[in-house]
Amino acid sequence: MEKILVNKKPPKKVIEKEEVHYFYWPIELGLLRIKLFNKNINLPIPIQFHDYEPIKVIKSNNKYIVASRFHYNVLLYFNNPKLLNKKAIADFSFGSHSPYIHSKIDSKLGSIISPTLEAVELKWFSLLYIFYQQIVSGKIDIEIKDTYDYELEEEDIPKEIIFDINKCNSIIWLGKTPEERDTPSDIWNFIRE
Repeated sequence: MEKILVNKKPPKKVIEKEEVHYFYWPIELGLLRIKLFNKNINLPIPIQFHDYEPIKVIKSNNKYIVASRFHYNVLLYFNNPKLLNKKAIADFSFGSHSPYIHSKIDSKLGSIISPTLEAVELKWFSLLYIFYQQIVSGKIDIEIKDTYDYELEEEDIPKEIIFDINKCNSIIWLGKTPEERDTPSDIWNFIRE
């Protein structure tokens, strides 16, 4: 599988399994908001051990496409990535490690939300969508400074971690409006349903 570049340092371990690269962090952080002396303070707290973020690079019609997921059931689809040395560039958010693939300036943002998405998942979906929207509109600039390659390891990962597009029930896409001729069939089938 094609590799990507990582803006800032990649995690110490990246595992390749069935044409997907799993970026591994030993701990995922969330934020706990507390009120202390009449001030709201956000404290990072561990919410999960063994955090795997999948990235799959797909070459379709001589174009690079990157797929990932958010919270196991939201497909992230980037079909207009910026390339450096013919590789897409990823950033992972602090703590939760949600992936963002740097996309070209003319990129647009869209989504399909499943009515079965639970309220808490809808909240996180909305926050990620707003974050991507801020990037697309130029209100947030994630500068590409130092990019890094990474070494791949082969090892087993838990079965529930395996990236399976068919298990996703919602999608956020960033890039060009998806069209059948430029979209891998499993992703296109998901979009048109």
